[in-house]
Amino acid sequence: MGTQMKQLNQPVTAVQYFNSVAALVKVAQLDTSGSRAAAQVLLSAYNGSEWQLNVTDLCHLDQLNMFHAMTVIQGRASLMREPQEGIENGDDIFMDLWKRWERYNINNRHLRTCRECYGTGEVYANHDDENDYTTKTCPYCGGKGYC
Repeated sequence: MGTQMKQLNQPVTAVQYFNSVAALVKVAQLDTSGSRAAAQVLLSAYNGSEWQLNVTDLCHLDQLNMFHAMTVIQGRASLMREPQEGIENGDDIFMDLWKRWERYNINNRHLRTCRECYGTGEVYANHDDENDYTTKTCPYCGGKGYC
């Protein structure tokens, strides 16, 4: 515990902060439960009024990415710099993350996952042909995955 507390008391440098931002961006661009956690950390650091971190989702991160998450949180608070500032194409990357993880925006978190598409936003176009894997936008949720 002493070593961990010592690490938390160490100031985060801008290089460490932005390296951790870049590491979590790679995770957030995937499609896993860890990706959801990484996206929440990043987007909450980016715009805390629109994005809130569900702390229990951090349980989905491995030890290395948990370290990156804590570094981003500590770096954002101590350096007062937005996470997109220190990575190449940061504004574009964060807009893509915003769109990709819109489901977890504060305006949508309370909505239920679509029962027709199970949150994917797509349904099979031809239910009668079990060999046809063509999909279309879910008519029930309009492709959002929640309603």
